[in-house]
Amino acid sequence: QNLCNFLAQPNTITYLDISGTDIALETIFGALLRGCATNMVHLNVSRNAFSTKKTKEVPPSFKQFFTSTLSLKKLIMAYCKLPLEALK
Repeated sequence: QNLCNFLAQPNTITYLDISGTDIALETIFGALLRGCATNMVHLNVSRNAFSTKKTKEVPPSFKQFFTSTLSLKKLIMAYCKLPLEALK
């Protein structure tokens, strides 16, 4: 929770590796959208998953993050459990 609160604040983080931390992806993308989406260059969220809710809906913050990232060059999502809608 503290990590999400920190990332949701305006900041200039450009490199973030939170692989294998068991954080829910919808939570982290919501925080990144509010805090550092415009500055993020490298993001590694591999080995994490969306919450255990079996839903086909993808949170709007997930989609909005990708439309707001202006500097993102590298995104690593290996071994992430994503709903099929997220891949669209």
